[in-house]
Amino acid sequence: MHRIGRALGLTKRKGADIRTALEITDAFRTIAPEDPVRYDFALTRLGIRKDTDLDGFLRACTVTDSTDSINSPSRPEPVEGTSSRS
Repeated sequence: MHRIGRALGLTKRKGADIRTALEITDAFRTIAPEDPVRYDFALTRLGIRKDTDLDGFLRACTVTDSTDSINSPSRPEPVEGTSSRS
């Protein structure tokens, strides 16, 4: 998750420690405030499984414009009550 979090701009921390984990969780909170660890399992599996293309995924997701990030104001805000969970 640390490598993926750095590649996606969710953290700039170099160490994979609890502070980094909390920073990545806070970044996910901007996407899914009702469930900030929603994407943790799926993204972590990319780094664990040998049959996935983590580097290809990261290339496809990496933001090239430094003004755009996970916290960009142009990203639509989640609408209250639209969680896919019941």
